[in-house]
Amino acid sequence: MDTREIDARIAEQVMGWLIESPSYGWPPHADTFIGQAPPRYSTTWEGMGAVIEAMRDAYSVEMAVSYGRLGVGARMRRRPHGPTDGLPWTYADTLPRAVALAALRAVAVEALEEGRGEE
Repeated sequence: MDTREIDARIAEQVMGWLIESPSYGWPPHADTFIGQAPPRYSTTWEGMGAVIEAMRDAYSVEMAVSYGRLGVGARMRRRPHGPTDGLPWTYADTLPRAVALAALRAVAVEALEEGRGEE
């Protein structure tokens, strides 16, 4: 997934934007920021901070910043913490990208769990 697609998915799935294009294109729906591309959530520290703030009511973020073989890592943990609430670590070449991907993983798991509850 390329960087701008990650940013668009964060905008839609985490921040609540309504993206019109099925390929995560622009401009966004009129209810959001008309004519603007989503912020660079996956490439800037400011964007990473916005993702953490948006997720913090339901999740805490754990980060491993050791530039080793796997890169830097991040994962979301549900609040309140329980014995099995931590999602797997997500690794990337930069911390903002790792946090963005970890947030998308958490949102996807939430959606799957909500879908199971409807059966």
